[in-house]
Amino acid sequence: MKAPRIETPHLLLRAIEAEDFDRLYQLHSHPDVMAFIADGKPMSKEEAFRYQAFLIGHWSMCQIGSWIVEEKSSQQIIGRTGFLYRKEWDNLETVSLYFPEYWGKGYAHEAGQAALQWGFSHSDVDEFTSAVQSKNHRSIAYINKTGRKQKMLFTSPEGYELAIYAITRQEFLS
Repeated sequence: MKAPRIETPHLLLRAIEAEDFDRLYQLHSHPDVMAFIADGKPMSKEEAFRYQAFLIGHWSMCQIGSWIVEEKSSQQIIGRTGFLYRKEWDNLETVSLYFPEYWGKGYAHEAGQAALQWGFSHSDVDEFTSAVQSKNHRSIAYINKTGRKQKMLFTSPEGYELAIYAITRQEFLS
């Protein structure tokens, strides 16, 4: 399965393609973007290539995954959003990464809500989680605005603490 195309007032969510590599590598190697992702280190070109293959393959394996997010007015790739299966807590995690110049414009919320709407409408999943490092105050503020509630704390095998937030189908639709 390939990611479906979703349009919002300002954004286009579309399938991740091989041709997106350079822009996704820029995203995944940006120090500010990656500061609170995993160990906080930017990805190498090889790591970014493998991760992009993982993102593309996620749709085939799980029938759900991530989208490229384009700003309609500029047709520029501004980030990615969607879902990843997390075996650590056996759930689908919502994920979003954006270039810093697009932070604070409401795009993460617009794309994230569209992704959740699609996820709840096209899957039998009753709850999506969001994992955020406890010291990532910007992301925690965003997650709290979207109605997610903290469910648990999780310490990764690498030793960083994640706060796990969740939103149920009922909470999202009400």
